[in-house]
Amino acid sequence: MDILRTSSEGLSLGRHPASEMEPEARPAILKIGGSMASKPEDLDALVAVLEAEWKRHPRLVVVCSAFRGVTDRLNRQAPAGLAAGERAQWLASGEAVVVETWFQLLSNAGFPVSALAPCDWPLVAEGPRLDADPVALSGNPLQMRGGVSEARIWLVPGFVARTIKGEPCLLGRGGSDLTAVFLAWALGARSCRLLKASGGIFPRAPLAPRPALSASKPAEEPFRHLPYPALRKLEQSPIQAKALAFAERHRVSFRVTGLTPEGGTTVGFSEVLP
Repeated sequence: MDILRTSSEGLSLGRHPASEMEPEARPAILKIGGSMASKPEDLDALVAVLEAEWKRHPRLVVVCSAFRGVTDRLNRQAPAGLAAGERAQWLASGEAVVVETWFQLLSNAGFPVSALAPCDWPLVAEGPRLDADPVALSGNPLQMRGGVSEARIWLVPGFVARTIKGEPCLLGRGGSDLTAVFLAWALGARSCRLLKASGGIFPRAPLAPRPALSASKPAEEPFRHLPYPALRKLEQSPIQAKALAFAERHRVSFRVTGLTPEGGTTVGFSEVLP
């Protein structure tokens, strides 16, 4: 089913058929931020986190970010004279590596897993090629069916999208946040959790980055709940501004946590999310 709609004014937002399934059959969204891993070996420590989330939500869509620092490195190493579309494809290789690495890791561990590489990911966006806005998932790329018995992990790239003509584009700096929030809305997700090294959102940005895989508690407690306007007012928000604006406009609540689902910060209208 193709849910992409067009009008005289261009593309319009469209929700995926999965959003019409019974609530218990809808997927959950887990975004694993680039701050959580700087190399493939770091993913081993995150398998238990992903497995625990999958046991809570048997239909789990995992949004993958490039390893920490990779997008900046790719940007510096990009050949001179690349057109915007070529640069988008060049930078998307960071997400492609992580999706493939996760797929091999989970497949070898026996998880029921499917993966979509950036070149196969039909998230349609419009606007500037390096700072576009998502509008729809074209077709049914996740092949979700209505039965609640289907337990599966879907790996999808964050940050990456396609134009209406099928050409590569990006969702701007921090665009994996926007991918996760958009999918939560488009799929009618049961929950949306953004995994970040900070472990939550704090009144003040930490003086030094917290180790991504540290189990120790931060020196300061994070906000338990933040309405959208309050998060907008923070001087150093860890959430992409476009993702926050989309979440507020479409009333998508999400959680920012560390390795465990407990604690962290709920952003939006609800103080508690599953």
